[in-house]
Parts: sequence; C-alpha cells; structure tokens
Amino acid sequence: MSASNEALFVGVDAHGSLSKPFFIATLSFNTKGNICLNGVERLNGVEKAVEFVLQTNPSVVAIDAPQPLCDKAHEVTFEEGFKACEWAKRGLRECERQLVKQFGIRCFPTTPTTFASFRQLILTGWKLYAELTRHNYRIADGMRSERHERWLIEVYPHATFSALSRVKLHPKTRLIGRMQRVNILKRYIPNLVKRLRKMPPCDDELDSIAAALTAYLWWRGECIILGSPHEGGCLVIPKGARDI
Repeated sequence: MSASNEALFVGVDAHGSLSKPFFIATLSFNTKGNICLNGVERLNGVEKAVEFVLQTNPSVVAIDAPQPLCDKAHEVTFEEGFKACEWAKRGLRECERQLVKQFGIRCFPTTPTTFASFRQLILTGWKLYAELTRHNYRIADGMRSERHERWLIEVYPHATFSALSRVKLHPKTRLIGRMQRVNILKRYIPNLVKRLRKMPPCDDELDSIAAALTAYLWWRGECIILGSPHEGGCLVIPKGARDI
C-alpha cells in the first residue's frame, strides 16, 4: 500500500507509432474497498511512460504488448539490427493458442507473416518492460505471491472486455461498441463517467482503463493465467463477469 493506504494500478495502452501517444490509466483501491479511476494520461514514448510509472508507484502495471521472452529483460538490447527471436518463427505463442482454444477470442498473432507489421509495437513494449524491470518491477509468471512487491503483467484489453461482457461485443470502432465497453467498466469503477474527459472516450482510452482494471483483478486473484514464461510469456485475463 502507498502512504495514503491506497493500492494503485496502472494500465498502459502502448503504441509503436511515434506519432501516437501512450494512453495510461490509473486506478486506486482504498481501505474502504472502493475502486476509483484517478485519470488517463497521454504520454509520448517509453521514457515518459516509465517516468510516470515511477512517480505513481503502482502495485501492478498491466501492459498491452507482448512480454520480452527472457528472464533478464533488463539486459535486452534494441540496436538497429535487432532480429525477430525464434519465438516469432514458431507461430502463435502458447497463451495466444489457449486464448483461441479455450475462449474463442482471437488476437493479432506474432507469426512470421505478421511480426514485421507489429515489430515496432513489440519492440516498444519490450523496452517498456525492460526499463521497468531495471527499477525493481518483476514480470509475473502466475498469480501474485507478495503484495508488497511491484509487478508487470501482459494484458489484452479486448480479451478483458470479452471476459467481462454478458453479451457479444460490437467493434470498438463503432459508437455502440465503445458504449458497451463503458458500461462494462462502470460495473467495476463507480466514478468512471465523472473522470472521463468526454463521452464516449476513444478506444485507446478505454483499452488503457481495461488494462488497469485487469491489473486490479489480478492483484485480487480474480484472473486466469494463460501460457507460461517458457512458452512465449503469460497473458492475464479476468475470470469472467460478476455482479456488482
């Protein structure tokens, strides 16, 4: 807990494009059992995102980007000649296969044919994980063991919304789809609408809040862990919709 007896959770919707900002949402959980949205920041680049996380000091950071596939993420180098690792050549990661097989939720796979398209996003995500591990954050490989430690988890906001929805989701590019996602988040975050800058928010903003909510639910032990650290990393999704 922080000095104010609140646990904080951050969700990062990262972008590989230099022209698009990161959307970073922060949730707080206080001793009265209330979960609140503190706000959503728009920050450019890994350096600003890391600076924000270190200043905020959340218990869990949920990142919408694949994990670096090594135990020493802080030692990963990102020189210009960086090549795709072997894991990208094997097709779907195990967590992606489980997501499709067990839940029917599809994602953008890190396959030989798609890796080039997402290369910059993946590298950006890896840099973010690596920088945060240099500051005593640990990449989780299952459910949390110690609440006083600081954790990084990989999330997929579409999977979070799908798991928490009681009906089929419309695309987030449509107004009805964004409003569906607002209503899902409202069940968990009572002050959501008051803290949003506009209604409905953009899809990136919604994704960052869903990521932060997943961090909170993981912290509470209300998530499912897909994959393993030895087979492409662990993906965290909520167990399912619950009544609030």
